[in-house]
Amino acid sequence: MARPKDRDPKITIEQSTEGDVRTVMVMVTAPAKDFLLPDLLSGQGAIDSYESMLTEAVKGTTKRYLEGAKAAVAAIAEQKQGQKPIAAAPESKQPEIRKPAKPRPEKAADEVAPAQPSTGLPERVNGSVAV
Repeated sequence: MARPKDRDPKITIEQSTEGDVRTVMVMVTAPAKDFLLPDLLSGQGAIDSYESMLTEAVKGTTKRYLEGAKAAVAAIAEQKQGQKPIAAAPESKQPEIRKPAKPRPEKAADEVAPAQPSTGLPERVNGSVAV
């Protein structure tokens, strides 16, 4: 049975930075009675405590967030390196002799490029995505 939308926990996040320390406060607000059974089960050791589960979720999310930023910067740097113009070699006093280009063989009409294999992962895009 689905829970009414108004009973879903409300999440509020406040962030502040003082000096070189970033503080993130996450506040979860939900009806106290929703926690009664889970708290009893946790107290008996039947399930993990809410605090430990929440701590692990926040650590994992924070780690993925920071690593995602590093990966994005690395990808941008790699892309920029591929776009840099190649430094011209010092000019020699002898004229450069070039070989004539070979003509490319024409592809048959029924010959097509092989399809790229799917990675099974959705392509990441910036901005909003229409679903």
